[in-house]
Amino acid sequence: AYASGPVSFMDMWDSMCATIMSAGSRRGAMMGTLRCDHPDIVEFIEAKHKRGRLTNFNVSILVTDAFMQAVKSNEWWDLVFGIPLADGSHVDTSDPSEGVEQYTYKRMRARELWDMIMDSTYKYSEPGVIFIDRINETNNLKYCEDISCTNPCGEQPLPPNGTCNLGAVNLARMVLRPFQDDAAFQYALLANTAKVGVRFLDNVIDQTNYPLGAQQIEETNKRRLGLGITGLADALAQLKIRYGTEQAVHMTELIMATLATAAYEESIYLAEHRHPFKLYNRGDFLECMSLNVLDEHMQLRLNDYGIRNGTLLTIAPTGTTSIYYGNVSSGLEPVFDHKVNRQVLQADGSTKRYVAYGYGYNLYHQIKNAELGSIELPGYMVTSNQITVKQHVLMQAAAQKWIDTSVSKTINCPENISREDLATAYTHAYSEGCMGCTTYRPSDVRGAVMTPASEKSTSEEPPSPEGRELFIPTRPSVMEGCTY
Repeated sequence: AYASGPVSFMDMWDSMCATIMSAGSRRGAMMGTLRCDHPDIVEFIEAKHKRGRLTNFNVSILVTDAFMQAVKSNEWWDLVFGIPLADGSHVDTSDPSEGVEQYTYKRMRARELWDMIMDSTYKYSEPGVIFIDRINETNNLKYCEDISCTNPCGEQPLPPNGTCNLGAVNLARMVLRPFQDDAAFQYALLANTAKVGVRFLDNVIDQTNYPLGAQQIEETNKRRLGLGITGLADALAQLKIRYGTEQAVHMTELIMATLATAAYEESIYLAEHRHPFKLYNRGDFLECMSLNVLDEHMQLRLNDYGIRNGTLLTIAPTGTTSIYYGNVSSGLEPVFDHKVNRQVLQADGSTKRYVAYGYGYNLYHQIKNAELGSIELPGYMVTSNQITVKQHVLMQAAAQKWIDTSVSKTINCPENISREDLATAYTHAYSEGCMGCTTYRPSDVRGAVMTPASEKSTSEEPPSPEGRELFIPTRPSVMEGCTY
């Protein structure tokens, strides 16, 4: 008998996620990944081409180093699986001496498959690409786990039963004398804040009521953290640095190096006073550790005490977090626009629209003692539509150098970008050492949570996904249950 394949099960999980969402006003999110050599990879690439399908999923392809090399030289590429086709029509069988026996279901040119991925992401902004070999090769914990998926936005590679424990330092509040010629970044404040963040997130691990026992075991064995940043673009603007320039890339590296060094220093301190994570092995950890953050003193302390957390750093999109911080620029991203229309999902399934001004935009007018919109902005206060694809990638790569997991970043492209220019983002991201790449190009297919306030939205309420109605049950006066 033939199995229906992974995409059919994704439909089931998507419905499950929508059902959970109906209990409240915050939507669910899931990540679906599939290896580039899976027999169903073409179906996976096209899974979200139908409007309204898999709306609770982000989808990304796990791309291997071998595939990228095959694309470069346009070699043949095998789509393989560990079970033979029921009718015996597979085209080849791997040598069992090489490891697990694999059956080749189909053979195609690697560049043909790559073009399918690029065509889809150009038209539909999905799937994204995850460079899975690089993620596993640079993983601090590769001696005790193998990664094959990430959290919904891709910044936190996770093993089975892995959990996200994320936090973000607000860089937009760390500039002295903002927008002045003598503006200065407060590195000491960043380092101290990072240490508080590590301690806080480590405490969260032990205070969390995990839904599954396996999740608690996984997290307490490795004590995985994801401390990151938000407000980078606003901080750069306050320093009179234009996002995406060489100066911005250099400044990003300095900021991230400070964050990383402080985070590792604090985790070693916590290991001294609270013990290292359970699966810590000094020799294995030092051999696998990819970040160059340990000076001689820290190296000696790690040798003596170990380290509290298996991983420490990530950069999440921080969309909601950035709103809480005063609508600062989110995560590593440039300012989307200084004035935006936001659409907020309501409990009844409708959306509510409101206009929001950026933190940096407000602060600049406040310092200049001017009404909003009454003065011209300086050239360094750029928005995402003024950033080139190459500049996006270079900023992501600069941050990734000092992150021990991954970075979530979306390269916002203009609608009129060519398919070839968009495709260069992915090859450039690979060559620059990024862990993955995601692009967004406006189209009729994809809606948007945010649009520039100058743009007119096509409708007050976007149409419901095809064939799906959101049912909100009436809440009884008394309910019994467990809250996780």
